[in-house]
Amino acid sequence: MGKLSRDKGSRFENSVIKMLIEELGDIIPDSENLRRNLTQYQTSAQPDVILADLFALEMKHYAKGNGWYKPDWWEQSKQSAALLNMIPVLIYKYDRQQVRVVLPLYVVGREFALNDDEHDFPRDGNAIAPILMDFETGCMIIREWL
Repeated sequence: MGKLSRDKGSRFENSVIKMLIEELGDIIPDSENLRRNLTQYQTSAQPDVILADLFALEMKHYAKGNGWYKPDWWEQSKQSAALLNMIPVLIYKYDRQQVRVVLPLYVVGREFALNDDEHDFPRDGNAIAPILMDFETGCMIIREWL
């Protein structure tokens, strides 16, 4: 990955963090609960941002696209979240388009997610099927989990 690509990614991560603070700042007590994961540059399969030690956020910003995310982005999100036993979140944007959020289906049906409240999330099957939404709706769902 080139420096320009990393810089663009870093700028996008920082802008999304600001957006998340605007939407969720009243329930995120401090910056430790929403932080860029700087180990992503030293260790493979790490998420870009960690939210409340519950959500592993992968962020993508590309110039061109048809509005839909690339399947390998979701796979990357699921993989990094599984390693940390967190909920995968893909946040992406194409130039001149809105920010979009992809979450696993189980976030809207908590009974599919938790096994006797052991905090162990599904990693495959229908419960991990992706659902696509706008940023505000994604934040609304995340808020319910926090």
